[in-house]
Amino acid sequence: MVVAQSLLENRFKVCLTRRSRTDKQQLAFARSSLILANNFLPLSVALGASEKSMVKSEIRQFLKEIRTKFPDVVSLMEKHEKWALTFLMEEFANLTTILFNQGNLEEALEQLQYMSEKLDTASKAEFDYIDVYYAEHLFWKGTKEGIERGWPLVPDNLKKLYLGFHGKAPRVVV
Repeated sequence: MVVAQSLLENRFKVCLTRRSRTDKQQLAFARSSLILANNFLPLSVALGASEKSMVKSEIRQFLKEIRTKFPDVVSLMEKHEKWALTFLMEEFANLTTILFNQGNLEEALEQLQYMSEKLDTASKAEFDYIDVYYAEHLFWKGTKEGIERGWPLVPDNLKKLYLGFHGKAPRVVV
């Protein structure tokens, strides 16, 4: 994309410095530059879609996948506005913690394994959401028993993210 942008800028500079061209020729040259640049740019960029909206779309799809795979999270997520994507991901971490607290380790382990595997193939946006809004939020409302049962089950890649933020294993917060 940077190459296409600099190519486009260079073509416009050439167009502006060649005063001998007619306005019609300069316009045609500029149009060909845009067409050439668009061949190198992703369609979404060429059409003016912002990177931020693309990331939001990707995260919405990720959250939809979570809701489909783990329908118990839907009622927790419905407490928040649909646009509050960070809170929606935190609710998934809350569900995992609730399952630890209740002793439902099989279902909690399914969620952990899903997130661990997703982390291995995640885009940058997905990775950031897993890191900041899932891993860091795990055990937020954990009971002593829930933490004792759940912490040994957390896969190493998620543990690394948790420890990277908190600096230590989870403990009960009063």
